Amino acid sequence: KTAKIKNIFQGQSPVISYNKITNFSNSYTIGINEIYFDKTGKFLVSKGNKKTLKIFNIYSGKEIFGLKNLQKQEYNYKLEEKNLESLKIIEIFNLETYKLLKTFYPENSGVNLLTFSNDNRKLAAGSAGETNNPKIKIWEIESGKELYTFNGSGPVAFANNDNLLFYKGNDKSIKATDLTTKATLSFISVEPNGYIISSTDNYYMSSKDGLKGVAFRVGNQAYPYEQFDLKYNRPDIILSKLGTTSHELINAYHLAYQKRLKKLDFTEEMLNDDFHLPEIQLLTKNIPISTKHKVLKFKIKSFDTKYLIDRILVYVNDVPIYGANGISLRNKRLSSVEKEIELELSNGNNKIQFSAFNNKGVESIKETVEIIYEGKEVNPELYVIAIGVSDYKDHKFNLTYASKDANDLSDFFVNHNNKFSKIHIEKILDENATREKILNIKTFLKPAKVDDQVIVFLAGHGILDSKLDYYFGTTDIDFENPSVKGLAYDELESLLDGISARKKLLLIDSCNSGEIDKDEIASVIASNETNTSVKTRAIRGLKINSKLGLENLSDLLNETFIDLRRGSGANIISASGGMEFSYESDEWRNGVFTFSILDGLKSNKADRNTDGKITVSELREYVTEKVQTLTYGKQKPTSRREIFGSDGRRHLSKIRF
Repeated sequence: KTAKIKNIFQGQSPVISYNKITNFSNSYTIGINEIYFDKTGKFLVSKGNKKTLKIFNIYSGKEIFGLKNLQKQEYNYKLEEKNLESLKIIEIFNLETYKLLKTFYPENSGVNLLTFSNDNRKLAAGSAGETNNPKIKIWEIESGKELYTFNGSGPVAFANNDNLLFYKGNDKSIKATDLTTKATLSFISVEPNGYIISSTDNYYMSSKDGLKGVAFRVGNQAYPYEQFDLKYNRPDIILSKLGTTSHELINAYHLAYQKRLKKLDFTEEMLNDDFHLPEIQLLTKNIPISTKHKVLKFKIKSFDTKYLIDRILVYVNDVPIYGANGISLRNKRLSSVEKEIELELSNGNNKIQFSAFNNKGVESIKETVEIIYEGKEVNPELYVIAIGVSDYKDHKFNLTYASKDANDLSDFFVNHNNKFSKIHIEKILDENATREKILNIKTFLKPAKVDDQVIVFLAGHGILDSKLDYYFGTTDIDFENPSVKGLAYDELESLLDGISARKKLLLIDSCNSGEIDKDEIASVIASNETNTSVKTRAIRGLKINSKLGLENLSDLLNETFIDLRRGSGANIISASGGMEFSYESDEWRNGVFTFSILDGLKSNKADRNTDGKITVSELREYVTEKVQTLTYGKQKPTSRREIFGSDGRRHLSKIRF
């Protein structure tokens, strides 16, 4: 029967205090059963019994408005979104004059949720209860005109200058409808932390976890997302429809999509909308579950009843055997083809997959077979390429520890040579780290065999040009025009594409600085001064003119680099995260990323489950946590591709380092 309001926070202090502001005595006969605030925080609405509602000024405690003896619960007052009892009539009052302004009549089922637009010109009402076909209705308050009707229910929220309406769809998703174009997006949560946003014309964007929940239904058949992913995975289109994202970021996502098509040797004009798939068949019979034969042959057939076969792809444990773009058949112009594929098995489990693309960019359903190799296992050899640049031709960009990072990492593996049958080390440091010499390391990797392991490590500057293309800072790079002598990311990854070794790890200890906002850089650098021993591997002296922002740029880079199906099959762990800086310190005498890798391997702390093996996922988790701890959250490593074995983990080695 008495309501009390207490102040939870005093000023900016995080210390909670409970100082009473005022008391309200409502004189209700059966007490108060609902209390809520208006949007401004100035008014309190208290609902007593089912026929009484009162509104108070919070700070004076004075009752300023009341409704009594409501007949048949037909009237309620609405200040903000709130669950109410089912209403047949909606009445809006002026709080200053206490006069009735407008009366609205929802559908026969009534409503239980009301929301005003932010400019108080529109009223949205959601249908009550679990009706068969609930509706959302929107009225213009001044004229009383009904503006829109949507299939769905509450809660309801206005956004984007009241032009975007969020509500619960009848398919259990959250809907966002543009009130001008009527374009609607669906938001779906995927456990544990994933999401999907899709449009009515089949385009979508998704978190990495969200991909697990995506499927296309064609007739009565469901297809995994990757069958049509090249056409419909379009964050740029989704964000454009949403209308709340900057044009710079949307254009950047579109540029990333165009890069993806170019990398896969397709154009946007080649892609179709008809959901037609090519087919692939494994013709070989009596394939063994296990074998002692190291080499097996498989006969496959691919055909398409409507289009031409563009390429065939072959994977072993998710590594593309014939390179990221597979065996090209484009020039042969065939709608049906048979091929015999000879494969050398890896030690242990082998998940072998065959698929085909037609010339419209659509992939077939993969043919999959799993075989265990039980023959004599050969102790693998290790290939380590360590690249570090501290001394640049443009000396103002010199670093302190990048070349030392490369030396320290290669020395670690040399000192653990008893774990491999042989270790091959190639170091490219400082003035030798030119684009030409780095690209020549593919010759060094050519002798690597199927079961061998390859680690490529780079430490130095990383630069993004105006087109958001990443370049590793070679010793003679032109920081104003990095494409001239810098090492492009695609060139870097191509070093690992198509080689025989299937266990490949790329470690990049560089920042992704470049075309980002000056003010944001200044604020980040200023925040670093709390720890003066920590220096950033940051770019200075560039033209900085984009408004993408540091966090948005990081998200974009992850989207640009992550393509779970199309890479070289290498695991890639990069030093830089959201703030796009990599740090080095006299305290660590290394870059923090390199220091954390070495710490995890030397101490065996990266062996998270203490099973005597360090997997890539374990190393990534340890390094991510260690880097964030040492930099007070300013740097977060990212994993830009993950390849998993049948046990869900990718082994860096079968032994403890």
